[in-house]
Amino acid sequence: MNLKSQMLPSQRVESIIKEHIQRHLPFSLIRINDGENRALGYNIFVAEKQIPRWFRYTGVEKPDEKVRKALLQSIRDADMVGFPTQDNPVFRPLSEKILTYYQLKPKSICNGIINRFLLKNGGLKRIIGGKRVALIGLTIGEAAEMVQNMGARIVLIEKVHGFNDIPRVLNRLSRAPEYDLALVSAGIPAKIICTQISKRFRKVALDMGHLPELLLYPDKRYGEVISDWLNRFSPALERKASIAKASHEQSKSKKKRINPKPIRNPRNFPDLIQAPNQPLKTKTSISRSKLVSPRLKPPHRRAKQIRTGIYNPPK
Repeated sequence: MNLKSQMLPSQRVESIIKEHIQRHLPFSLIRINDGENRALGYNIFVAEKQIPRWFRYTGVEKPDEKVRKALLQSIRDADMVGFPTQDNPVFRPLSEKILTYYQLKPKSICNGIINRFLLKNGGLKRIIGGKRVALIGLTIGEAAEMVQNMGARIVLIEKVHGFNDIPRVLNRLSRAPEYDLALVSAGIPAKIICTQISKRFRKVALDMGHLPELLLYPDKRYGEVISDWLNRFSPALERKASIAKASHEQSKSKKKRINPKPIRNPRNFPDLIQAPNQPLKTKTSISRSKLVSPRLKPPHRRAKQIRTGIYNPPK
């Protein structure tokens, strides 16, 4: 697959996004670059030793099958997918191998660094100017003032603490104030979040990658940005994601309270008839009169035999 020949120019990408916002139509743009290609090709085209130390910068501690499946589904669901160009001699061929291997056919394709192009040529400013914008990502809130200076009206800032935090973030977005588009800077989780925003909430969602760093540190080298991020967030990232996931699961369980019901006796062995919410009795404390044989039917006849002393329970 020749990705370069299918890539839409940045001007065309900008006009497509603006059209969907104006017509209030759902749209998702995601980008598949270094981290995503490694996760998709893990143990197929990419060996474990090729997973670098900085990989957790993508919002995932280590690639696994769950992450791979989520990424594959996001590529299928997205309205536009960005891939590396011929300027990236390592990951462009890997992207082509992955697309062929999984028989993926994205709806439309653009440059994998479309976020940089839109920022550099003023396209992002034209897109978000006068619009209600949701900022989603771990550090994107720090660049909120700069996004606001482009003419956007920020209505929501939501952090994303890694891959396991996705359900909580989506739950929060289901109760979010009205917005026109979402700018998502959250590594690998951004792909899932963007496509879900489009599918579930019928909004425009753009995977903007390093937008916060591009705005806050325009002169910093990419390696320095990643190094600073790792020193700042890595120790706490997994713990925060676990807490967020536990909190989300707890809130779900509160909504679904299940009253315990007495279990009926199995057909092939006697069992204890016990009222719900009572402490379980041990075998030594079980009275013979409490044992019920499934061979004697119906239950009211069995109970009568027990009361009259005719019934001899099995030993």
